[in-house]
Amino acid sequence: MQEDLEDRVNRTCRGVAAFRAVELLYNPAPIVRDELSVQLAGPQYIDVIKKRWEEAVQRSGCDPATPHHLLFAARARIIDDMVIQELQQLVAHSAAAAAQPEAAHHPTTRCSSPSKENHHHQQQQQQQQKGDVCLQVVSVGCGVDTRPWRLALPSGVAWFDVDQQPVISLKHKLLAEAGAQQQQQQEVRFPLKCSSYTALAADATSSSWLADLAAAGFNQTLPTVWVLEGLLYYLTPEQGAVLFADIAAAGSPGKCVVLASHIPACNLEANRSCPAGHSLAGLFKSWVGDLVGSDGQLLQHDATASLQQQQQQQLTAAELQSSSTAIGSSSSSRVCRWGPAEVSADLAVLLRECYNAEALYPYGLDYSGGKQLPEVECVVTVRLEA
Repeated sequence: MQEDLEDRVNRTCRGVAAFRAVELLYNPAPIVRDELSVQLAGPQYIDVIKKRWEEAVQRSGCDPATPHHLLFAARARIIDDMVIQELQQLVAHSAAAAAQPEAAHHPTTRCSSPSKENHHHQQQQQQQQKGDVCLQVVSVGCGVDTRPWRLALPSGVAWFDVDQQPVISLKHKLLAEAGAQQQQQQEVRFPLKCSSYTALAADATSSSWLADLAAAGFNQTLPTVWVLEGLLYYLTPEQGAVLFADIAAAGSPGKCVVLASHIPACNLEANRSCPAGHSLAGLFKSWVGDLVGSDGQLLQHDATASLQQQQQQQLTAAELQSSSTAIGSSSSSRVCRWGPAEVSADLAVLLRECYNAEALYPYGLDYSGGKQLPEVECVVTVRLEA
């Protein structure tokens, strides 16, 4: 049983890394340059994805003059750029708030003193100037993602990778073998691009993972980008709703943004009906319509309120300040305090419109009934409202 689990973890984690590795090794104009992924994926998984690359190129009939990329490599680049953009916006927002006169935050009184919020903004500016932590990224279901080693991150980013124990153990082992920095004092082949890095072994569907994240150094008051790449469709609608409620509990209004990839209905249906022997058969549990309603608001499912209540009972005030008020009211039919969700076009459309390139179908045709799906995956962006 344990060998089966190890094989599955290797296949999913190293297989996804192999998409980025093949893009670098075999595409003359790679959309993402990830040298570390070559080390993490390894020859066996690179060979598998290289064959899929060759089949996809042959099937596509792409004009040789038009850049073309495997969709999951393109997904990495698209989310890369979104992460950097959101971090830059959070920096700008914090700087603008800190620059506002104190009176803009609080009316002047005879005994007025600097507000805690204004003091926090000043601290944040000072920390950024010193290179200390003033921003956070939390990658939930991180797999063997390599963003902390390859993105040109702003100064002062604390990066948290969160995944289940077998994945974090594998990632730690592969990073060490590749010569990738995991602690600031190391001298290595692949240095970290963030101010601090933490890998947390935790199940984001459990009731204790927020407490574990806080214990690992997560600071609820700092501006934070949450990355959920290739995760949500493996969760049930109820689990997805609770995850967003958890993130709301751990976030501060106006300082919290989530970037989450998700799949359309046609991909979920293909997954449910693909051959039983397929490696992905039956693994997907939800689609983007289970997360975002027709009005653009995040949906809250029946089980969410009771699960939220159970989780709140296990959080102490010291672990997450005011977590009970950060989670939306259990009587509401919506997840409270989240702003409207922005659902992108399909990744292939984004690639064409924003990068002037074409996407290569990421699956074998046996997955989708002998023909390519019209859509494969999109990105949902949602923010906690101030």
